[in-house]
Amino acid sequence: MKIPRASFLTDAEFHRGPDLLRPGTLTGTNVDPGAVAFIYCAFPYSGDEADIRVSPDRHVISWPAPMGHERVSDREPVLQAMFGDNFRDATKVAAYESLGKKLVYDSLELRRLAVARNLFGRFGRVRGVPCLMLWNECENWEGLIDMLLTLLDVPEGGLITLGNFEQWWVSEWSVAIRRGTAVDTKNVWTKGAR
Repeated sequence: MKIPRASFLTDAEFHRGPDLLRPGTLTGTNVDPGAVAFIYCAFPYSGDEADIRVSPDRHVISWPAPMGHERVSDREPVLQAMFGDNFRDATKVAAYESLGKKLVYDSLELRRLAVARNLFGRFGRVRGVPCLMLWNECENWEGLIDMLLTLLDVPEGGLITLGNFEQWWVSEWSVAIRRGTAVDTKNVWTKGAR
């Protein structure tokens, strides 16, 4: 059984995927000012930065949605949370310059390397509806969605999106997962970097 596709977001809203919840973008003009960007990290986050909020299990990090993932993902504690203790080796192909002691990273290459084990997205309200919007599928992404729904307190009337090609109501998602239904996605671009 395939999970029924929701049709809440218009084509124009859906076109930009989770950037719909990024105020300041062309599509993010009428969104919840409390929207957040997040990464569900493969390893616990050990940093202590004022602009990053951390879940109790330290795997989910979030920050205000106007700040893109590229402004957070190159920080050393975030790199360690995404790639583990050997993050320098794992990300060396994304490092393109050294400024003193700090490496500079190509944000698209970092995301390309990270999406296999880390889940990127945004959460906020669109026209009053809570939306959990994901950029990619990663290892165990279906189970991570369930944890994010609980952590972010997304109600049954909320929406889950994947990239800019799938959208499901939380209630339909929950029923399908309880039945053990595999999610059938037409994954066009989310397995790699956006």
